[in-house]
Amino acid sequence: MKLSRSIPNKFTAILKWFIRSPFLTKLIILAVILVAGWFFTPKFLSSKSKQPQYQTTQAEKGTLTVVVTASGQVSQANSATVDTQASGVVSKVYVENGQKVKTGDKIAEIDLDLVGKQRAAAAWSSYQSAKNSLENARINYYALQSDMLTKWKTFMDTAQSSTYQNADGSPNTTTRQLPQYVSTNDDWLFTEAKYKQQANVISQAQTAVINVPYHQRS
Repeated sequence: MKLSRSIPNKFTAILKWFIRSPFLTKLIILAVILVAGWFFTPKFLSSKSKQPQYQTTQAEKGTLTVVVTASGQVSQANSATVDTQASGVVSKVYVENGQKVKTGDKIAEIDLDLVGKQRAAAAWSSYQSAKNSLENARINYYALQSDMLTKWKTFMDTAQSSTYQNADGSPNTTTRQLPQYVSTNDDWLFTEAKYKQQANVISQAQTAVINVPYHQRS
C-alpha cells in the first residue's frame, strides 16, 4: 500500500514542477517527448507486426495432382523413314507396326496419280532399255569370244608350223619377224583385247539394270 501511494505523489510533484516551470522549459520538455515518441513508436509497431502468423486446419485425406507442362517432339527409337518417288494414294499396306522387313519385301501398294504414272512409265522404259543393252552386250561378248578363239587357233597353227618353229619346239626368232607371222599374232591379240573389253561392257549394263528402282520393274 505504501508503494502504490508513493507513485501518485511523485507524479503530482512532477506535474506541479512542470506547471511552475518557465515557458521555454515546458517547450523543450514537450519537444523531447514528441521526438522520443516519433522515434520509438514505429519500432514498437513494426516489432508487433513481424510476429509470425499461423493458420491451422484439420488434417484430412485427399488426392494430390501434379501437372507437368512441356513442349517438343516425341520420337521413337529404331525407326526409319521410307521414301519413294511414286506419288499417289496408298491403297494397301502389307506390314504391321514393329514388323522387320528386308530389301525387296513388298510393304505397300500405291494408286498412282498422273505424275506418278508418268514417272513409272519412264522408269519402266529405262529398265527395258537397260535390259536390252545387257542382252546386246552378252551377244557381242559371245561373238567376240568365238572370233578370239578362231584367231587364236589360226595363230597357234602358224606359230607351231615348221616355218616359225624349230625342230626342237623352240620358236624360230628369225622367221617370226616376217609380216605374215606378225599379222597373225596381231589379229589374235586384237580379238583378245576386244573380248576382255566386252566383259567390262556387260558389267556396266548389269549395274544399269540393278540401279532401276525395284518397285518400278514390274
